[in-house]
Amino acid sequence: MNDQHPNTLPEYAKNPFISCLPGIRSRHEIAQALVNRPHFEESERQYPSHIRKHCIARLIKYYEPLARQIQLYERFDMILKLGYTGRDPSETNYIHQLQNSHERNKQGSLDAPPKHMFENYAQSFALLGTSGGSKTRTLERILRCYPQIVRHETPYHLTQIVWIRLDCPSKKGTSQLCQNFLYSVDRLLGTNYEAKYAGKGQNDYKMLINMAHVANLHAIGCLVIDEVQFLILNQDKAEETLAFLVTLVNTIGIPVILVGTNSAIPLIQKNFKEARRAIGLGNTVWDAYENNAVWQSLVEKLWKYQWLNTYTPLTKELSDTIYYYTQGVIDILIKLFILIQIRLISVHEQRKGEEVITPGLIKQVANENLKLVEPMLNALRNKDMKALARYDDLLPFQSHFDKIVKEALDSHSVTDWVPAKPAPLHDAQDDVHAQLTQSLKLMGIAEDVIKLIVEKVLSENPNGDMLTLMAAVISELKKTKPGKKQSASRLKLVAANEDINDLRLIVKRDGPESPYQKLLAAGMIRFPVEERFA
Repeated sequence: MNDQHPNTLPEYAKNPFISCLPGIRSRHEIAQALVNRPHFEESERQYPSHIRKHCIARLIKYYEPLARQIQLYERFDMILKLGYTGRDPSETNYIHQLQNSHERNKQGSLDAPPKHMFENYAQSFALLGTSGGSKTRTLERILRCYPQIVRHETPYHLTQIVWIRLDCPSKKGTSQLCQNFLYSVDRLLGTNYEAKYAGKGQNDYKMLINMAHVANLHAIGCLVIDEVQFLILNQDKAEETLAFLVTLVNTIGIPVILVGTNSAIPLIQKNFKEARRAIGLGNTVWDAYENNAVWQSLVEKLWKYQWLNTYTPLTKELSDTIYYYTQGVIDILIKLFILIQIRLISVHEQRKGEEVITPGLIKQVANENLKLVEPMLNALRNKDMKALARYDDLLPFQSHFDKIVKEALDSHSVTDWVPAKPAPLHDAQDDVHAQLTQSLKLMGIAEDVIKLIVEKVLSENPNGDMLTLMAAVISELKKTKPGKKQSASRLKLVAANEDINDLRLIVKRDGPESPYQKLLAAGMIRFPVEERFA
């Protein structure tokens, strides 16, 4: 910054609580402070498959700030510094606030008349929106840009806590909120507030007064309450908790930011609006992204992080398919992109070939791994806000995702069977088509039937490995009549469920053998798999 464009203002520079914070950043500087891109080198695409899986895992930390994330940083920075302008330790207003806090303790009431009047500039707001929309992740990135504690020596001799982030309690309301708060302060400062103010003999209301006093004593700049939708689980406690947060804003002068999902919107609109300054800078609702230029920019930036042995350029078809299965939810976008790459590498670990992302692969991976969030995605597709209020929890999907990634990183291969000597691959789909066709020819199946079976199996399993595809082929063969070559017309009769003899009788015979082994023993398959691919 030069003299014409300072990175701070006079009212900020003279306030010790503000001068210790980062200066006013430009939008470009904010983006650079928030971004978290993984290490990537094109040469890593040639690493062995088990190493590339670990490279893909880097994307779990991927964060790309967009316009609304940068705007949130600007809003937080203004709220934090505005709140401190009314609490300057170099002037009398901070001392007056401490004296007011002492008076509330003495009278045992948050509503005790203040001993000293002071100017309150605290502003607060609620950040709500679709689960997985990066609200919590963005706030975590923003908070990391600021020191959490600052120790002020002579002449103030106090420890300033710039911010505290708490998860909203779901059952015990304000008493649990106070305990969580005091525990967090103790963990930061090594103090003993929780035992002193939340122990035996302390009722809920007294705990609230003490929490407010500790907040004043350590000049807390901002209190972030995440997961506010948990309040819905206990409506009585919800009103009490929100009323106390309103008091923190209006009486104590501490900015409060509430963060939650869409289901919390009616609750916030009903209760938190009572704060005179609660919406001073406007509440914000982050909906899922539309399939527009902003979303496309994010996908394009993420897309280059491919650790596949063949880079797949981003096409409109691929982009539209990705959007359909993520519906503009950033968290699902990143996780799906990770799962797609892990699937491709796993399929090709032993069967060499080009690892190419296709719309069919995206569909298959999404259908298999996004079932837990499918109700939410359908609600987004249908723009059903009432349904979205019921489907706002991604925790089950997160656990499912963690399990898949862990299994991939713990194992070199998830492919149980592949041909021992695969033919050289040029186009993966064409090569698999050729292998399946040749296998059916060796079984003595008519060419017109082969064409129908192979096309059906590949359309239903566009990115399956050879084990999956051969199992599907055998399943189709069960529907054909033994002992003669099959015609396309006869296969159509089977598909129409006509009453004809087929291989099901052989497969249903008693015995421990697999369907494939029973067909082999009955002479329906001319050569064992091992001989055909030896």
